[in-house]
Amino acid sequence: MAATMAISRYFDCSECGAPSSRAPGAGCDICQRHFCAKHMGEDSHGCSQDYDDATWRELVKGEVDRLRERVDDGALCRLASRLNGGKACSIEHLNAVGPGATMGCANYHARIRFETGTKTDTETATWFVRFPRITGFAVGFPERLAEFLLKSEFATLKFLATKTRVPVAEVYWCGVPGENTDEGVGVPFLLMGEIQGKTWDGEAEKSRVLGQWGEILTELSRHPFDKGGSLICPSGVTRAEGSDEQEVGKFASDRFVVIDPYGPCYTAKEYYEQWCEGYLELIADGQLYPGFEVDAYLFYRFLKEKVGNILKEEGTAAKKEDFFLKHVDDKGDHIMVDGGYNIVGVIDWQMARLVPRREAFGPSIITANMADMYDGNVGRSEGDARLTGALRMAGEDDLADSMAGDDLVRRFVWGLALETKWKYAKPMAEGLLAALGEKRGFDIWRGEAIGMWKNDERLASLTKGRV
Repeated sequence: MAATMAISRYFDCSECGAPSSRAPGAGCDICQRHFCAKHMGEDSHGCSQDYDDATWRELVKGEVDRLRERVDDGALCRLASRLNGGKACSIEHLNAVGPGATMGCANYHARIRFETGTKTDTETATWFVRFPRITGFAVGFPERLAEFLLKSEFATLKFLATKTRVPVAEVYWCGVPGENTDEGVGVPFLLMGEIQGKTWDGEAEKSRVLGQWGEILTELSRHPFDKGGSLICPSGVTRAEGSDEQEVGKFASDRFVVIDPYGPCYTAKEYYEQWCEGYLELIADGQLYPGFEVDAYLFYRFLKEKVGNILKEEGTAAKKEDFFLKHVDDKGDHIMVDGGYNIVGVIDWQMARLVPRREAFGPSIITANMADMYDGNVGRSEGDARLTGALRMAGEDDLADSMAGDDLVRRFVWGLALETKWKYAKPMAEGLLAALGEKRGFDIWRGEAIGMWKNDERLASLTKGRV
């Protein structure tokens, strides 16, 4: 069926005004413009994307400089001081690249340093400020989405800190200019405590860390919700002293920050079908997978048709479906550890969501063999087995059974990731198609699928004039 309403866009193409692509390479920090699928190539806008490390560092510095120009440091320090008993403070802008860099794919960070009067006062000596990357072109997303993601992360951290034993940073303020809660700072931001530790590299003391991660999963399993979505706070709540109640709102995009917030959903079937539909709409609108739109559309259309295959462990009409909080970017560096590899905090809860049990506690990115993921080699990993064993030893047989299952859901929600060329996306597509029963190879299946879905108006539009 064709879309019946306008599809939202992140940005407009600087050349033609069409929706810009949400794919890597659609934004250029050199000329500071956004491009649609037609105009994103070098032949159209002229800037080479093959630059050296020094040029890349300068471009990142330019992005951060643009962000800092919008930040009122004085307003931020006055807010932090007010929230921390009037203690004087200063803001320390941290390295975006190089040694000690703290900028990730979605956020830039700064540190608030308080004058505590004692060098041993580590608890209140420093806070962290989290700024979404809203001034980048190659990496960046619209301010309206950044504000929604921050509000959801704020609510998630409040929930975890007040209602669970999951170690997270204390959160103090959520500043949203669109709602006049930024206190004059000028950009969206999250003000939180700083966890003392280092990010886990995903390998050191792996059994020890995964065992503790299993304990965190166990804690999250004790807090079921009756619908899927992302947590939000009641309107107007911007600080830790506000309401401790959270509501279930729309899903905060996805781990690749490409689809728009949707939901909430009351069944796993609805959740996965709407996720697929989000991708299908954007592909048909030219905003995702430029250059292999037809193949990508067929893949996600196939996934939507096969949602039932991944629901075998979820509820039925006679059994209530529960949803559980999941960290969607759990690739290892979301875990903070001390020198003894004890987990001291879990960070980066942006895009966290309430998902069906099989996704919440089944094989995930933290235990995946990423080479196998990209090569399309379907199956459980050594990490999956290790975490299953840790849960079994802890007496959490239900969770161990979920972790011991196949990795269909992990691959389903990974999809085609953010691949920019079909030759890289195709192995992932073929692997998942085979796991879901289509073993003839993508090329053979492709021709049949186009005929089978010939009445799909969006697909017909994509294939018009193409072989």
